[in-house]
Amino acid sequence: YKTEKLLNEYKNISGKLFLKYFNKGLNYTKMQGASHLAHNINFVCNSYVFGYLGASISLFGEILLVLLLFIFISFVSVELALSELLLFIPLIGLYYRITRNSLKKAGQADHSARRFVFKTTIETFRGYTEILINNAFKRQFLSFESGIDTVSDNKLKVEKIRSYTGKILEIVVTLVIVFLIVIYNFNGFASLKTDFEVFVGLFIISSFKLLTSVRAAMGYDSSLKNSFFSADILNSESIID
Repeated sequence: YKTEKLLNEYKNISGKLFLKYFNKGLNYTKMQGASHLAHNINFVCNSYVFGYLGASISLFGEILLVLLLFIFISFVSVELALSELLLFIPLIGLYYRITRNSLKKAGQADHSARRFVFKTTIETFRGYTEILINNAFKRQFLSFESGIDTVSDNKLKVEKIRSYTGKILEIVVTLVIVFLIVIYNFNGFASLKTDFEVFVGLFIISSFKLLTSVRAAMGYDSSLKNSFFSADILNSESIID
């Protein structure tokens, strides 16, 4: 259902932009360049629908799931719920501090590089005869490779950010759980072992349940930020509000 709705939205938005560009006339097309307009109609619309809009919907679902899990944990134990808040809120704050601008910049750089590659490809085949006569293909190919390298570098940068933030989250949660287990086995807490054993068991279960949802939410959030440029472009074209 979600994919079908997104596909319909992609068809609708790209169609609107196609018609808008065509109706602006020949002078506008020459001024902007056919490759630039084609790139926006295809790649930018695709990034907005499946990167920005799709990620927003999935992120909302994960946030709702986290809230429902937290409400359930609160009914089980208020102390347990407060412990989970103390654990996850600083981690989520750290994630936003790390990714706030870096993912948006990487997305914008990726967009510029892909547009350059698309433009280089179109110009090469459009001016095939002239490039062949002037022996200019090597220059065009080097430009093409440079653009592809930039796309790859930005892709790796985004994947590293996602991987590092996810690993940091897992490591901190695991260390907290290990710390609680060590405390549980400390002889000085022998009289409290029964109650503490229940608390530690519930904390481990709830932490890993929340960890799964929080990690998924972070993944969708990073996709949203990485595709933020597409919303800016379509908004400037008055295709979306």
